[in-house]
Amino acid sequence: MKALYKNSYVLVISLISVALLFSACSNPASSDDEEEHSSPFGVALVLNGVEVAVLENGNVTYSSGDHLDLGVGEETDIISLRWIAEDGDRFTPDENEGYSLQWNNTNESVLEVEQHEEDGAWNFHFVGLTEGASEVTFILFHNGHSDFTAPQPFDIRVHDTSGTM
Repeated sequence: MKALYKNSYVLVISLISVALLFSACSNPASSDDEEEHSSPFGVALVLNGVEVAVLENGNVTYSSGDHLDLGVGEETDIISLRWIAEDGDRFTPDENEGYSLQWNNTNESVLEVEQHEEDGAWNFHFVGLTEGASEVTFILFHNGHSDFTAPQPFDIRVHDTSGTM
């Protein structure tokens, strides 16, 4: 009888140990820092190492003026999008975990948003098509649904820079 209780005790302890081991190792790549960044509070657009536009606390600010300027026929250098965490940290989610970037462009006849595969998941270009204005809102998608839609769009204006009169 003592042997039966002893074996049962050892079995229960072994099962609990195995369960704890597997639950502790279920996601060895995750950290508190990544969990904190799963829900953005804003968006930053970085061009040539400079934040040219930032949406934070519901307000959009630009490094110069009150919109982004682009010429007709002009394509920007790579623009990198960085999500902004509640504490102000800039981050990009892991695309291998089902995260992707989408956008809503209000005037596709004026402005094109191009994303080249070789540029990476969080990078894109603006291309000026014709003179006018457009607004672009960025969306963080995760496994086929929106996790975050920026509450304010970025204003982009395209100007004719041909110099003809």
